[in-house]
Amino acid sequence: MLEQAGFAVVSACSQGEIDCLPLNPAIELAVLGHSLSDEEQTTIADDLRAKWPSAKILHLTEYQGSLERVAQNEYRSDSFDPSQFVADCRQILGA
Repeated sequence: MLEQAGFAVVSACSQGEIDCLPLNPAIELAVLGHSLSDEEQTTIADDLRAKWPSAKILHLTEYQGSLERVAQNEYRSDSFDPSQFVADCRQILGA
């Protein structure tokens, strides 16, 4: 879906896969999926931030509401609707 919207996408489904990603090009936006617990999302966000300090992070949660900034470069949304998800990503990246 994001690729169809013109984004370059790199998928990583485990800590090992994240560790193997090169530093450059830097990750601009990491999307942490609904299936991860809050604790898992926090751990992964910390790891991503250590590798790419300027990366923005979108936590997909059960939170019912529109895109919300929860910290510097961190956001949350339910983004269940595909068009809203793409719009959220564009908004976060300032595109």
